Amino acid sequence: QELIDNNLRIVGYDPLAIPQSKSLLGSSIEYVHSIDSCLNYSDIVVVTLALSEFKQVIESYVPNKQLTIIDCWRIIDSSKLNSQIKYIGLGIG
Repeated sequence: QELIDNNLRIVGYDPLAIPQSKSLLGSSIEYVHSIDSCLNYSDIVVVTLALSEFKQVIESYVPNKQLTIIDCWRIIDSSKLNSQIKYIGLGIG
């Protein structure tokens, strides 16, 4: 909600929760139907689900711009990421 209140563009993808998200957030965020689309439309991606689909796509993704990945589950192997991707694994000291 804080991001919405600050007029930031938010693009969301969750294969299981889009209907519930739409009922809560309506059109205040944009919804896409693949992780590829989410990566292409974003400068910062927050991984909040530990899905192998996310891991596979992100580790092989080659961005056309600087991209930051915040990994809440630490499922991504940062050594496999393209050099244009900044990786932040939460909970790693």
